[in-house]
Amino acid sequence: MVQLPEKLQVHISTNGQPVPGMFASARIETNFKGHFYVVIGPTDESGNASLSREEMLDQALADSKLFVMDCGHPETCATGRIVVSVRLLPDIERALEAYEMFHQHTRYPEGYKDNLNRAAQSLKELNDIALSLQVASEGYSGEVAISDTVDR
Repeated sequence: MVQLPEKLQVHISTNGQPVPGMFASARIETNFKGHFYVVIGPTDESGNASLSREEMLDQALADSKLFVMDCGHPETCATGRIVVSVRLLPDIERALEAYEMFHQHTRYPEGYKDNLNRAAQSLKELNDIALSLQVASEGYSGEVAISDTVDR
């Protein structure tokens, strides 16, 4: 069993300037069927956002209730590798579609849809300017990697 980090922190910027209102996605890799995905964000005015171990577990276990046959447990089945990526406009649009399909069946954070819409608008205004992602973890013995793409 691999315990998730006590805290996973991200910083999103462009050209050295923080970007508020952005989201990142963390893929908790498992050795049983599907991986778990958790959302980090939105970033604050300093471009920072974090997620505690308890919040990661809450998100992952909520997903596992929707997809019982595809999921193990986010810690019991974890490989020890977490891959983090920035959510770009296509990812935000897919998240909005998923929200519309599932918000009647699962719990979303307060203001989630509005935050996604703001992120989409900001990304449109940035007009494909590259975003930079920095990641840090606390209390984790596994590997945390950064990816340029979101695979979900």
